[in-house]
Amino acid sequence: IEKGKAIGYQCYPHKVRGEGLFFALLQRTDKEFRENKVSKFKLNEQFKRLTKDMVSKLPTWLQHYHHRLLMDTDSTIYLNPDPEGLYSSVIALKPLFTLGSVKGKEFIPDHALAMLHTFKAEYPQVELTEEQALKYLKKEANFELNVSTKGWYIVTCNGNALGFIKVLDQRINNYFPNNMRILK
Repeated sequence: IEKGKAIGYQCYPHKVRGEGLFFALLQRTDKEFRENKVSKFKLNEQFKRLTKDMVSKLPTWLQHYHHRLLMDTDSTIYLNPDPEGLYSSVIALKPLFTLGSVKGKEFIPDHALAMLHTFKAEYPQVELTEEQALKYLKKEANFELNVSTKGWYIVTCNGNALGFIKVLDQRINNYFPNNMRILK
């Protein structure tokens, strides 16, 4: 695509409806170089370290990371991969992984925790068929599994983690995020 002195490239115009993918190369015209002021991530009053009481409510395997865990005002628990701040000059965004939240006496794992390979082995896994996986991803109510033990499970399809379910006495709760579900 050319317009005046500007040139850009449009990818797959014959395959993608709408604007598709577009990229251009920009070159600085002034000679002066200014170093960017990177806003470093700093712990503030929004995040705090977990108390001993809060750590005791976490699963045993997660308690080993207590020195790297932070909690925000909504009781959401995060893992800080850089507790010493070694990367603080590089990472401008908050360098935290959401692990879950504590509600009452129970730790409720976040969807992101199911996606982390490091912690995947901490929960039993249930393999779904493709039909069951679609029902799970659509958050349909008639979701059936042959699981007898109560507790949290990571559901997988073809070996890929999809998210969490919680098996109760008479039902299974689907913890797939609402904003990610398949609508049609």
